[in-house]
Amino acid sequence: DSMCGLGARGVRVGKEIPQIQKVVFNDFNILATHTAKVNTIINNVYNKCDFYTSEICNFLSSSSNFDNRATIIDLDPFGTPAPFLDCILRAVENDGMISITATDTAVLLGVYPRVCYRKYYGNPLRVMYALEIGTRLLLSCTALIASRLDLYVSPVFAHSYRNYIRIYCKVSKSNYLANKISDKIGHVLHCFECGHRELMKKSPSNINC
Repeated sequence: DSMCGLGARGVRVGKEIPQIQKVVFNDFNILATHTAKVNTIINNVYNKCDFYTSEICNFLSSSSNFDNRATIIDLDPFGTPAPFLDCILRAVENDGMISITATDTAVLLGVYPRVCYRKYYGNPLRVMYALEIGTRLLLSCTALIASRLDLYVSPVFAHSYRNYIRIYCKVSKSNYLANKISDKIGHVLHCFECGHRELMKKSPSNINC
């Protein structure tokens, strides 16, 4: 857990999944890490836990060699995960899993489209299904960054509610699949006059509805 806070998620993993042999907690806030440690003691999982107090990218970079990469990495920042996507992808093992949370939904749902394009390389839409588009923007951004690292991201599960978007992805080392990422990304055409919508691979220059 790269931003563990009070350690609730890591404690649950250590407590509820016997197959997990080691849980690593990290938070830049010393008090948060200390509280997480106390919580692992209370829940009898302290013996399988390690604790770090590092800036997130420094923490994940220490796991960038292939012998020390993690099977599952969780990224749950306050706001956007965009600055940390490179770091989490470099620290997960081949065919491992990443889980990413975004709570900057004002950006992903179209209130600040320029900020969204800068952070997520996509254009949001302020429509009734904006949460789905925001989820797909987070997925596509993660996939594009992964392809630059010769990695391929396979979505496993995603959910969103109000100001909360979360995705779970399998990450595999594959130049061949990384080259095909552009085939998986397209555009949504939405007419704000009649409500018609459809999918296209390339964004058209002229639209007549």
